[in-house]
Amino acid sequence: MDIMVLKSQQWMNDTYGGDSRYTRVAEDGATGWGTINGLIIALQIELGMAETAAVIGPTTRGKFNAKYPGGITRQAADDTDTDNVHSIIQCALWCKGYYAETGSITGYYKGQSADSVEELKADMGIGGNSTVTMEIMEALLSMKQFVLLSGYGGTEAIRGIQQTINKDYKNYTGIIPCDGLYGREMNTAIIQVLQAVEGFAPEVSNGNFGNGTKGALKVINATNAAANPDWVWIASVALICNGYLDNTERKWVPALQLAIETFQVAHALPITRQLDVNTWMSLFISKGNPDRAALGCDCATVLNADKATALYNEGYRYVGRYLTGYVGSGSTARPKAMTKEELSAVFSAGLRVFAIYQDNNPVVSYYTYEQGLEDGVKAFNAAKNLGVPEGEFIYFAVDCDMMDYQVTANAIPYFRGIREALKGKPLYYKVGIYGSRNTCTRVSDEGLAKSSFVGDMSTGYSGNMGYRIPTNWAFDQFHEYVFTGASVNFDLDKDAYSGR
Repeated sequence: MDIMVLKSQQWMNDTYGGDSRYTRVAEDGATGWGTINGLIIALQIELGMAETAAVIGPTTRGKFNAKYPGGITRQAADDTDTDNVHSIIQCALWCKGYYAETGSITGYYKGQSADSVEELKADMGIGGNSTVTMEIMEALLSMKQFVLLSGYGGTEAIRGIQQTINKDYKNYTGIIPCDGLYGREMNTAIIQVLQAVEGFAPEVSNGNFGNGTKGALKVINATNAAANPDWVWIASVALICNGYLDNTERKWVPALQLAIETFQVAHALPITRQLDVNTWMSLFISKGNPDRAALGCDCATVLNADKATALYNEGYRYVGRYLTGYVGSGSTARPKAMTKEELSAVFSAGLRVFAIYQDNNPVVSYYTYEQGLEDGVKAFNAAKNLGVPEGEFIYFAVDCDMMDYQVTANAIPYFRGIREALKGKPLYYKVGIYGSRNTCTRVSDEGLAKSSFVGDMSTGYSGNMGYRIPTNWAFDQFHEYVFTGASVNFDLDKDAYSGR
């Protein structure tokens, strides 16, 4: 319990508890969304809003800017006027961990409160005086952190980048956290910075990597880097975020070129040693360039000789296929499981196969230790009946968006069940995992999977954007399309192949 957070909660409840627009907050001394939302509503009440909601939108911004056109400024030392909005600032500062005032909510905006806002701005990377604009108020009334969270994996290098983005690009990104952590919010921000470098206006730089962003990319190399320092800088930022470079650069140096080459090798991209479209897109979005060629693919269609030959002729050499199950439901259901006849046709066409197990409704609650025991046995029996050789991988699918705590609570116990189920079998199959980057990495780090088939196509998954590709990835699913090279069209996923 933080005593000043508790006093902030008590002050809010005492001040606004009788107002129907306000919902009382828990008085537990812990900063959380409940407390932050209470402060947002308190501000809206002070701004005279008839209807309140725990979100800062255009109405809140408009009323704040109308009331404080120059922002909220530091009071003179001898000024004794108090204001509830000053108290809201003090409460927000305490919730952020800044030393607002000694022991109480005073209603003043001077002294330690104003000094703390200057400290906050320095931590943001923007510097400046103690004036609280709407931009600063929004940052105060959020869960964003502006101090290094080294205990959670934050680094000084990432924090320095975050501060630079706030200083130079906040009209594109808004104020972003400066906690040293590379996650989804920062990933969106660096795409917005890339869009700024490409020449897009702030109002259209939304952090989505679409065709417009792709079409405006420049190929940057040693020859033209000196004329494009901003392009070099944002590339170095993305390389640092992905773990391939230590320092930002604005010119082409050997360490930068080595990092680009190492990144291309690690992601099975063409080794061009320059910043080309494939490299740019893989640096910023998990699926990379969906138009790039791939050696691997996977599908839920049972393949015959025609389909298998067409895949080979298209350049594919590896195809992922399911051990069990159906697609569709009711009268439209059709089997997706491999057959011995299919394997014969696939091998005759020159393709190799990797085995996938997914025979479920992919929701988080499905994944338990007990279900892992059951699925491990089903997968083993199916693989054995097909004649899958000992030592082959079976990629067990976690085909849903898991938050990190859900990986701990669900995915890891599920794979412990699989390991137990396969223990001591006369034939032994290696355990692989299909899932988001974070899910694959976490399960593999527990020693429960030795190879990853990464579902990078799902860029909206919380476990993909802002996470590095697993070091043990074998296949990387990055694009779904309708394959038209056979007599019957069918859905196909393109999978990069690492050689592992």
